[in-house]
Amino acid sequence: MLDFKFYKTTTLSCFPSISKALLEKHKDKFNTNERSAVLLPWTQENFLDLYDEINSLVKPKGLHVTISRFFITPPNGRLGVHVDSHELNPNAYALNIPILVDSKDHVMNWFDYDGEIFSKVTPTYNKAIAPLTPEKLQLVESYLLIEPTYVQVGVFHEVLNTSSLPRIVLSIRFSNSFKVG
Repeated sequence: MLDFKFYKTTTLSCFPSISKALLEKHKDKFNTNERSAVLLPWTQENFLDLYDEINSLVKPKGLHVTISRFFITPPNGRLGVHVDSHELNPNAYALNIPILVDSKDHVMNWFDYDGEIFSKVTPTYNKAIAPLTPEKLQLVESYLLIEPTYVQVGVFHEVLNTSSLPRIVLSIRFSNSFKVG
């Protein structure tokens, strides 16, 4: 568990060279015309220098990577308000690394919400909850993801990409990100 509210930037020595290398390596897996997710096993073959750097950061803390997934938001696209789980958990986080992003026209927004929720399961995103009455959402924070950043994903959030470019972000989850089971 990390101590931050909504987001906290971090430094990775292999960034930004790793973004270009991963984009080149996996570009054939990305459909940038539709909202999607590409789940890949956490291996050195798939993640090159990033694999060693992340493992060297988390192993001394007794952690390991549980999920490594690229999220694609097409140009002028949106990933609606949701929580990345079947329950609210302000301690759930991910390390999001921009792979291909515009320098300005995309944001991750976080919301307060005091209303009913509903659960959903999708093949692309797995388990999630969403607000039943979205008009009760109150925007509390916005962030332009242009560098590696730990982000809260266990609270209501969305992604807006108003750019003419696709937005591709690698999202890494760790063994203490969510309850297991």
